[in-house]
Amino acid sequence: MSTTYNAYITAADSDGNVQVINIGNSDNSIPIYYELETQDIEFSDRSHVKQIQDKILTYSEGADSSTVMIKQDDKDYIPLAINLKDAVSVSTAPRFKFNFLNLKWLGNSKNISPIFNGFYMEKVIDFGIDG
Repeated sequence: MSTTYNAYITAADSDGNVQVINIGNSDNSIPIYYELETQDIEFSDRSHVKQIQDKILTYSEGADSSTVMIKQDDKDYIPLAINLKDAVSVSTAPRFKFNFLNLKWLGNSKNISPIFNGFYMEKVIDFGIDG
């Protein structure tokens, strides 16, 4: 005979309601918003000018209602045209040049709890210091 035991944390909120933590994908039926931002990605040398020549791949599960954004250096984020329906999603990279960049993944867990597994950038060209 096999028995499965799931332990959950239960606590009371400030209104006296009992809450179960680490189960489900909402906070009292309110979606949980999430945002993940990478550190500065320099591709080995921050002083060199670089450009992504091909694709950006995003690895995720259940993230089809999420958004992926990218920014060059200290400029504003721009959204990537990417459909996160599949475990591996492909986007054409913006054609800007950069010294470093950041990626951001954001959304909410209204229907499911998405999982982010990583990014991959194809063919990053290094133009050196003068770009």
